[in-house]
Amino acid sequence: MPSQQQLDYAKRQTSYAWAKYYEQINSAHNGDINVYRQNLRVLEHQDELPIHLVNEIEEMSKKLRIQIQCPICMEVNLCFSQYYL
Repeated sequence: MPSQQQLDYAKRQTSYAWAKYYEQINSAHNGDINVYRQNLRVLEHQDELPIHLVNEIEEMSKKLRIQIQCPICMEVNLCFSQYYL
């Protein structure tokens, strides 16, 4: 039977692993938001770009929006994105 010290150590290991997991998820989410913002900035000047690039960026933005939007209200809040995780 494991001692109390071993159980505490296992609990700390598990807590650390979950913290690192959520840190990675948050980092990926923030990266996706940055890419989405960049796509929006590029699309502001879509008249200067070839139509095939504009179509590709719009398609990427639609897929990215689905990943970063709030599942409850279906909105993308770029200012307070860290609170949605």
